[in-house]
Amino acid sequence: MNKQLNKDILACIFYSIIILSYSAFCDEDKTVDFQELSLKAENGDAVAQFNLGRIYDTGNGASQDYAKSIKWYTKAAEQGNVKAQFNLGFIYANGQGIAQDYSKAVEWYTKAADQGDSDAQFNIGLIYLNGYKDYSKAHDWFMKSAMLGDAAAQFNLGVMYDKGLGVTQDYAKALEWYTRAALQGDADAQFNLALLYENGKGIEPNIVKAVEWYTMSANNGDADAMFNLALIYEKGKGVSSNTTKAFELLANAAEQGNVSSQITLALMYFKGQGVEQDFAKAYELYAKAAEQGNAVALYNLGIMYKDGCGVKQDYVKAAWYFATASEDGLSDAQFNLGYFYENGLGVAQDSSKAVELYTKAAAQGFIKAMHNLGFMYANGRGVERDYTKAFELFIKAAEGGLAEAQASLGVMYAEGYGVAQDYSKAIEWYQKAAEQGFVPAQNELAELYLGAKGVTKDSKKAKELFEKAAKKGNTEAQSKLKSFDEQAASKKEIVL
Repeated sequence: MNKQLNKDILACIFYSIIILSYSAFCDEDKTVDFQELSLKAENGDAVAQFNLGRIYDTGNGASQDYAKSIKWYTKAAEQGNVKAQFNLGFIYANGQGIAQDYSKAVEWYTKAADQGDSDAQFNIGLIYLNGYKDYSKAHDWFMKSAMLGDAAAQFNLGVMYDKGLGVTQDYAKALEWYTRAALQGDADAQFNLALLYENGKGIEPNIVKAVEWYTMSANNGDADAMFNLALIYEKGKGVSSNTTKAFELLANAAEQGNVSSQITLALMYFKGQGVEQDFAKAYELYAKAAEQGNAVALYNLGIMYKDGCGVKQDYVKAAWYFATASEDGLSDAQFNLGYFYENGLGVAQDSSKAVELYTKAAAQGFIKAMHNLGFMYANGRGVERDYTKAFELFIKAAEGGLAEAQASLGVMYAEGYGVAQDYSKAIEWYQKAAEQGFVPAQNELAELYLGAKGVTKDSKKAKELFEKAAKKGNTEAQSKLKSFDEQAASKKEIVL
C-alpha cells in the first residue's frame, strides 16, 4: 500500500468557508406579510428592518435587490441587531452586491462579535487569516470563538499551534484544542488528533489512541481517516491485521473520491495483491483519480496504454497521459515521455524534446533519466556531444545503483571517452553491473578477461560470464560459448 497520508491540516483549507448569513425570519415575524413588515421597518422596528433586508437579500418574498438589502440591514444593525450586523459583515466580506471590503466586514462583524456572536468572531479570524495574512490577530479571534465552544475555531487553533502559525509551535496546545473540537464530533479534528497520537507529537506515541480517533473520524465520514485506518489494519499496526477490514475502508474512501484510496486499490487490482488481478478495475480506479488531476493516476494510465495492460496498446494515448502528468512535475512521467520523444513512440521523434524532458526528470534525482541524458550527450543526440557531461551523469546514476549506468561508465573507461583510458576502472564498473545480472556488462567483462585488458587473461572466468548472459537468451553470449566449445573440441583432436 502507499505511504501513509498526512492530511494537510491548514485552517484555510478545512474551515475557511465564512459562516453563512442568518436565516430569513425571526420566529416572531414568520407570519407577518410584506406590507405590514415594511410598515414596521419604516417605523424603526429593528427586527422588521432585519427581516426586510433578508427578503431583499435572498429574493424570497420580493425581487432580489442587494442595495435595498444593505439599506435595511444597516438600519437594523445601527440599532444593535446582531443578526443584521453579522449579515452586513458577510456581505462586505464576500462582495455580495457591493465591492468586497474587508475593513467594513471586520467593522460590522466586530459589532456582532462584541455582543458575543461566536460565528462573527470566527469569521473575523478567517479574514485576518486568509485576507490580511495576520496570523496573530486570526489566533486572537479564533480564541474568542473557541472559548464560546465553537468547534471550527477550536480546530483552527489546533492547526495554528500544530503549524506554528501566529504562535510558537506547541504540540501540547494543538492536542488540547484538537481534543476539544474532536469531542464535539469534528471529524477533521479527530483525524488530526489521531495523527498526533500516531506520530507522537506533543504526546507519547499511542497507536491505540490513534486508532480510536481515526475510527471516530472515519465513522463521521472522513475519507482520509478511512485511508489511514486501512493502512493500520493492513499492516496490523497496534491492531490485529485485518486485510478484509482494510479493503472495506479503502473501498468506502475511494467511493467518496479519496484519491489515495483510489490509487492504492487500483495498484492492488493491477498487481493482484490481496485481490484477484483485474486490469479493468485498476483502470476504472486510476481513471477516477485522474479525473481529479492526480499525476500518479495519469502516469499509471499512461503505463497501461504503453504496455497494453487491460486496454489496447496505444502509444498516442500513453504519450498524452505522460505529458499531462509531466505538467505536474512527475519525474517518472517526464522520463517516459522523454523516451517516447527519443524513439518516436506516439509522438514525432524529437531528440531535443527528449533531452529537455530527461533533464527535468534528472534534476529531480531520477537516475534512469540521468543515464538516458548521459547517453544523449555521449552520442550528440538532441544536444552537442559532450563526453564530460555524459560522464558526470553516468557517475551519478551509477552511484545510485543503476546497472545500465555502471556499464556505460565501463565503456567510457574502456574506450577513453571523456576520461583517460583505464581498463581497471572499466572492469570495476562492468563488475558492478554484471553482479546485478546486466547482460551487456557480463559480455563486455568477459571480453576483457579474454583479451587480458586490465586483468590477467582468464578464459574460465570469461566463459562463466558468457554462460550467465547466454542463460538469459543473449545470442552474442551463446555464439561465444559455441566458439569455446569448438575450440575445446579442436584442441582435443590435436591431442589425439
